Amino acid sequence: MTKPQQQQQEDRQQTPEELRREIERTRRELGDTVEALSHKADVKAQARQKKNELRQRVAANPAPLLVAAGLVAAFVVLRVVRRR
Repeated sequence: MTKPQQQQQEDRQQTPEELRREIERTRRELGDTVEALSHKADVKAQARQKKNELRQRVAANPAPLLVAAGLVAAFVVLRVVRRR
């Protein structure tokens, strides 16, 4: 027996209630998939989420940001001093 024939035979053996449950499960899965895809496609929401994550990381440990700011400030001061 080929796969489509087996599937048809299994479908015939399912009760209407089993079919309803399977349809409902498939709808939920499809809804979850659509929701995940729409979330992935929402670039603004992803950017906001990354911004919030970065803010939390900086709030938890501001040292790397302070070091980077200090390096940038030192670079700017050196450039100004060398131009004089």
